[in-house]
Amino acid sequence: MKKIILTIAAILSMSTMAYAIPALQLDIVGGAYNTTTETIIAPSSIFTLNALLNEDKDNTIGDTYFLSAALLPSTNIASNYGSIKINNIVYNVTADMIYGTPPVDALFPDLGSHGIFADFYKEISFVFPSSQFNPYNSQDNPGSTPTAGTGMYVTSFDVDISGLNAGLGIHFDLYNEDIFNKYNKDGSLKSTDYSTQFAPFSHDAEGSNTPVPEPGTMMLLGVGMLGLAVFGKRRMNKNV
Repeated sequence: MKKIILTIAAILSMSTMAYAIPALQLDIVGGAYNTTTETIIAPSSIFTLNALLNEDKDNTIGDTYFLSAALLPSTNIASNYGSIKINNIVYNVTADMIYGTPPVDALFPDLGSHGIFADFYKEISFVFPSSQFNPYNSQDNPGSTPTAGTGMYVTSFDVDISGLNAGLGIHFDLYNEDIFNKYNKDGSLKSTDYSTQFAPFSHDAEGSNTPVPEPGTMMLLGVGMLGLAVFGKRRMNKNV
């Protein structure tokens, strides 16, 4: 009997873990999940990035949230690496970015241990609209398009990183900065605590500006490879 109870408890525990949804997540429509970097990867240099909110006690619809866009690979050298567009606003890389570890406000805890920081990044503040969608876990179902429902809020960003220098990319993080004030009995301020709630590192996103050969280039490459194959076969026949 004890073994049966333990087995049922284990199954319930696994089920709960499988369906656990973080309060903050990022996803990219049509994106794929890279199990090595634990990051959702954009399918091209132009894509829709979705910030997802599943409310909890620390993250509510009334809060202000922040999206950071950091240069990949990370560097501490300021230069002209091209530009990116987010919701049709152009940001020059790195002239419109700052160097360091987000969030920008020094009063709040930094992002902490993270492979790409310190780095050049741009921080964008936003609030979630009131429309709701069906909740999902972007790690389990990457690349999804949110569907109408209840329980989750979504903010979409139209992202274009094709203006970056070839081979570079952008890494995105999502977070919420909270201020907790404590008051004395007479109503005066006693102390202020600061906290930053981040989307888990396994629920962040990135894209790269890796040029894809045009169809004409691919055709020429194919013809060239075919020519080499024919030439090689003729040489073999000649030597026989």
